Amino acid sequence: MKLSPQVRNNMAEAYELACNGQTVLAGAISGVAAPPRLRLRSGAQPADTTSARTGTVLVDMALPADWMANVAAGVKVLAGTWSGAGAAAAGAGINAGHYEIVSNDGATVHEQGTVTVAGGGGEIELVNINIAANQPVQITSKTITMPNG
Repeated sequence: MKLSPQVRNNMAEAYELACNGQTVLAGAISGVAAPPRLRLRSGAQPADTTSARTGTVLVDMALPADWMANVAAGVKVLAGTWSGAGAAAAGAGINAGHYEIVSNDGATVHEQGTVTVAGGGGEIELVNINIAANQPVQITSKTITMPNG
């Protein structure tokens, strides 16, 4: 299947809206925007977003109100500053193994993926994957690419 640039761009915009808890209905957007949260966890990621969560939550951060930049050629990148602090459960330091983007209330996992240091090629990259309690955590890269056209 090949998609036009317009379809790819609309899919990318719909992704951000869905994670905000909104729905596109007949050209109108319904629901109140509530930016999702990003959680960094230790260990291997579950098989899919509906499987039981694995690992220790090392960071649970609120994302900015406009958390993804405008789409260009079917690609969205992070917008604003994605930063938080290590949770108490991180103790003296535990490596982040995966991430999840969850609804604002934490009830729904919309996405999960790999975590690496900046330049490491993970789906989310951060300054330091070893996270300790109260340690500042900065996400340096997050990209969503829709199917090619």
